[in-house]
Amino acid sequence: MHVKFEQPEVRELKLILNGQNEIYRSLKTLVVKLDEIVGRQERELSLLTAISQQQNQASPPSDRNQVSVKICALSSTYVSMFRA
Repeated sequence: MHVKFEQPEVRELKLILNGQNEIYRSLKTLVVKLDEIVGRQERELSLLTAISQQQNQASPPSDRNQVSVKICALSSTYVSMFRA
């Protein structure tokens, strides 16, 4: 009976390739989750903008400025989070 053992180099290469495949799958999952988060944030931002526009039509100018400032702050926060 002839038993052939794996060479250490081959074993190391298999470990490296398995590790790279695992990293690739993890990154792919993270990209999908990040896309979901960005999508949610975009929906929330457009909802906030729509609410702001409705309030601008029904509220005095001083209230409009406060809402606009808050929306601008949220927008810049979202943008800065994903540019970093």
